[in-house]
Amino acid sequence: MDAAMTEAILSSLGMQRIKSTGGGKNIMFCCPYHAESNPSCGISPEKNSGACFSCGQSFNIASLTMHVLQCSY
Repeated sequence: MDAAMTEAILSSLGMQRIKSTGGGKNIMFCCPYHAESNPSCGISPEKNSGACFSCGQSFNIASLTMHVLQCSY
């Protein structure tokens, strides 16, 4: 998945303060797994994996979407 698609998905999920870092290879945003006001959650679009550097939760875009939408497979 490319960065533009990942950013679009994050935006549609209501993620706040989305920004690209590291030459656009990673995308940072506020973690939906715990309340915060500074982005500590990051995802790599090319690896489709991410983690929160504050709470330690790891995820991919599918598990993040399911968590935000409160649904399961």
